[in-house]
Amino acid sequence: MFLNDLGQPQILDANKNYGPYEQHNGPLLVTAAAFKNHVKPANWGGLVIGSERDVCDLQTTFPDSYTKNCSYCVVRPNEPTKIEYGNSTITLMLLPASARAPGESLRRATTYYLENGYTRSIIVDEVPATLDFIPKTNASFHRALRDGIDVMYIDDPVLDCYKEDTYALMQLIHPKHIYGVRQDNLPKWLLDLCVRRDLYASHEC
Repeated sequence: MFLNDLGQPQILDANKNYGPYEQHNGPLLVTAAAFKNHVKPANWGGLVIGSERDVCDLQTTFPDSYTKNCSYCVVRPNEPTKIEYGNSTITLMLLPASARAPGESLRRATTYYLENGYTRSIIVDEVPATLDFIPKTNASFHRALRDGIDVMYIDDPVLDCYKEDTYALMQLIHPKHIYGVRQDNLPKWLLDLCVRRDLYASHEC
């Protein structure tokens, strides 16, 4: 998924046309979506952000696309990392969560905490199967939970498979708002768990 000037993530759709204010030309934040058929922004700056393992896997999977003319920022679990791109500055932290696929054992789930100077956000690639990673996180994340998470961004396709895990995570985090990174409609039961409801948010019953 790609970030915009405020650090808001989005997975671009090849079948959609994006206006000048919808462009996400900022860094590529490496999540599971990066290893599938994905669309690069027209004016992408070439910055790649991810864990050491994810960055290495991306370079191996797409040697022609992500080895030349790219710069990399490797983030480590529980270490807040200040990142500057264009006129933007964000602080990003990788949370050490694990996910569970149907019929499989626990595996890593890419979950980030992001601050942009205005909002506190969590970006969820795959919903954590357990919440025992929370006590192990950095003190800055504990302060963010105390002060309140403004926005949770979630990869829309995971919702149907992991409804119980999503519900448990939402009950713990209590974000003010939640948005899908593919900009699809989110289910009503999920929107109802937000601290604040967006009056004009699209939803499915």
